[in-house]
Amino acid sequence: MRDGTLNFMRKTADRVGQYVLQAYTHLGKHQVHEKTPGDYVSDVDLEAQRRIIEQIQRTFPDHAIVAEELEQAIGPADAEDQWVIDPIDGSNNFVRGIPHFAIAIAHRFRGRTEQAVVFDPVRNEMFTAVRGQGAFLNDTRIRANQRKQLPGSLVLTALPFANRALTQASLQVLETLYSQVQDVRMSGCAALDLAWVAAGRVDWYFETGLRPWDMAAGALLVREAAGLVTDLSGGERWYQEGALLAGNLKLNAQAAQAIKPLALAVEQSRRPADA
Repeated sequence: MRDGTLNFMRKTADRVGQYVLQAYTHLGKHQVHEKTPGDYVSDVDLEAQRRIIEQIQRTFPDHAIVAEELEQAIGPADAEDQWVIDPIDGSNNFVRGIPHFAIAIAHRFRGRTEQAVVFDPVRNEMFTAVRGQGAFLNDTRIRANQRKQLPGSLVLTALPFANRALTQASLQVLETLYSQVQDVRMSGCAALDLAWVAAGRVDWYFETGLRPWDMAAGALLVREAAGLVTDLSGGERWYQEGALLAGNLKLNAQAAQAIKPLALAVEQSRRPADA
């Protein structure tokens, strides 16, 4: 069942990815809307999502579905099986013609991600993972970088455009980090950021303001690639809080110290105003 589900996910991601890639070469023909300031969605996102959902409902009609462009979840709220979908992670890149975006699909059972696919159609790279069976890139096993020290590390992140109250703390952290690490980069695609941590291309990644579809698939990739995923303080509430740190055991401990001002700002932003 687990392998069969993964094969279904791979085929679905590949088919939808080819559609998205073809649409990418004709961006001028597609409509783009600004959902919120700085956050875009195209008719390609919506069609890609429709195609994924159609395949899931045809094959797994009793499962629940959560997706970025859905106004509300599909299916029973108490369903043991849930699909978490981002039809195009990196939509802002996509609509601007920047070739860095991915289709992310995760299957969760009883609140735990069991299978994950992140497909980069531009590079034809299919990242996959099954819980307890490792992570793979195009059928070749991958492993997170096991760098032990912060100096010399390469880190991916993003500024919190959805919560500008965290901007000052984010910039403070970036200023400190820039003097400690090799480089800090922002790709605009959380799913690929996590996949690249899993593949050892970058050493670690952190971000706030994430939603389940941004991180469910990529987080399993990292964990199955002998990496570590935590919240910004090193705890286990990353999925609920939407603030995530991914790397490895030794590096994450140092990284958590380096980004502590941001972790504190995130915590403060969640407190009631009169607390």
